[in-house]
Amino acid sequence: MKLLKKIPRGKTNRGLGLMAFLMLVFLLSSTSAYAVISTVIKGDLEEFKGATRYHTANLISQASYTTADTAILVDSGNFTDDLAAGPLAYAYKAPILLTDCNKLSEETAKELARLKMKQVLIIGGTSAIGTNVEATLKKAGYLVEGLQGATRYETALKVADKLQSKVGSIREVIFTVGDHYADALAIGSYASKKGLPILLTPRYAVPEDIMAYLKSNRISYVTIVGGELAIDQGVENQLRKAGIQVKRISGKSRVETATEVARTYFYNSNQAVVANGWTYVDALAATPFAARHNAPILLVDQNRMEPEVTYHLKYNEVDKAYVVGGELQVSKAIKAKVQDAINSERISIRVKNQNGSYSTQQVTGRFWNDYAKEAFDRQNQHRVNNGEKKLAWSNELNDPVQLRTAELEVSFSHTRPDGTRCFTAATTKPFHGENIAYGYETPQEVFEGFRDSPGHNQNMLNSAYEDGAFGCFLANKKSYWTAIFAR
Repeated sequence: MKLLKKIPRGKTNRGLGLMAFLMLVFLLSSTSAYAVISTVIKGDLEEFKGATRYHTANLISQASYTTADTAILVDSGNFTDDLAAGPLAYAYKAPILLTDCNKLSEETAKELARLKMKQVLIIGGTSAIGTNVEATLKKAGYLVEGLQGATRYETALKVADKLQSKVGSIREVIFTVGDHYADALAIGSYASKKGLPILLTPRYAVPEDIMAYLKSNRISYVTIVGGELAIDQGVENQLRKAGIQVKRISGKSRVETATEVARTYFYNSNQAVVANGWTYVDALAATPFAARHNAPILLVDQNRMEPEVTYHLKYNEVDKAYVVGGELQVSKAIKAKVQDAINSERISIRVKNQNGSYSTQQVTGRFWNDYAKEAFDRQNQHRVNNGEKKLAWSNELNDPVQLRTAELEVSFSHTRPDGTRCFTAATTKPFHGENIAYGYETPQEVFEGFRDSPGHNQNMLNSAYEDGAFGCFLANKKSYWTAIFAR
């Protein structure tokens, strides 16, 4: 959801004498903080980090259930039949456990025994999970039911039928492409929570048996997850021609698609599950767990976390994150980035009351220094493009710009909450111009907003300025921005 975009005019102090006067009055008559006075509130990070993928799945199961009647068993090495399993597991209050194709994993066998399991639903045919596994389960006393079709698409239909027998009438389904797993992982938590089957489709056309399923079950709404490189526009056209309403959720990458799912369906959730999006078993095993916690599944690589993931964690004020997988799946460095993104800061802001007295107001939010630096770099490139020298980043102005940005949550104005002008936020090094904004979600958006406003653009291109700083602060699901300029 886009926030209201609003930028007041840029503020420029045109005289050094005036700035010195303001600083003098500030120093003599005010005790307002010169730097950010804050307390870090550490977010809660929990790891499901098994020695093996089987162990990781078991840890998720142990965090979810003391006992369970049913378990969903999937092949740990081949995703083709597994992607539809999440909603079924959630409906049956069942963990998703893993096995090898031809032998039941010992770790999984132990978890089945711990749960006092009665029934095991096997997803996929014997090419996915062999007859030896089924025989082992039956010998241990479990009721075993296989859900499989001749193809991955047919298997997903079998799972959908089983889901419908559990939850009742279904009028909406999810479509994801059948030859890749990332989009199904991204939508799994939402589909599970809502009891919606995940159906797989080829890229260019919906097979006849799937169209027959949609017709016989009177499906009226399909959500396609993934861009047109995953599922072609022709699929949309085919569904609409059949009288079905279609919605598509997609991004430019698997990561963006997952964050778009999170943005669409989990904007009120303060929890998130983070898993590797370039492997599938950990995220799949975590799907019913994520649904139980009303949490999206966000995708990272082992050693890379995209800005979109950071933004969701910060902007949505996520304070509880679950990272799934060992360090070969999600490295220590990425886990540290997740921890940093879910940490908040409580900042003390000095406020002048209507009766002239002063009090302290606490503001809780999250600074995003990477975004601030990117906005600063875009600003500099704009100066170069217009024949001006780049501004140097001033470390002395880092605290003042962060303080000013946090203050915008209290008073969105060039006048500070303590009643003084914006320039009093700095003492060791003065600044002479300020641009402020809120509601812009990215560095590019806020830069373009400043650029397209004459007063703000004048500040950005002022040849008298030599250095400065930029701040980005997220609070109460709003993004605040401050650029300050010095000479």
